[in-house]
Amino acid sequence: MEILQNISSTKPAKLTGEQPTILQPLLCIFAGILEIRTVAVGIVAIKGVESEYFLAMNKSGRLYGKKVCNEDCNFIELIEENHYNTYASAKWTHKGKEMFVTLNHKGVPMKGKKTKKEHRASHFLPLAIS
Repeated sequence: MEILQNISSTKPAKLTGEQPTILQPLLCIFAGILEIRTVAVGIVAIKGVESEYFLAMNKSGRLYGKKVCNEDCNFIELIEENHYNTYASAKWTHKGKEMFVTLNHKGVPMKGKKTKKEHRASHFLPLAIS
């Protein structure tokens, strides 16, 4: 299992929440564990260990939690030059540009349409735990 440490925050991210819907933004609370599962080469699914929800992104770039993994839950994992990872939706783009998982300094997800891989808030450091 791994913790995803966001570069713009000092605490790890956590997927929690009530029953999220496709229109309800993902509720991100700090200090939890996220499991990164390989779907295919370079494609991962991210699951909250405690909540058992998968991280997903809809076509407008909103992050939300989903109980069952589907194509919205697939992310392209890229290792950047600074040794941090970025996660872009494998299914959705905005005007031909990738939409990234991004948390601001308060842990609130940003809409994928406003994200870039250069943003510090898009950079995560996976840490293995036992």
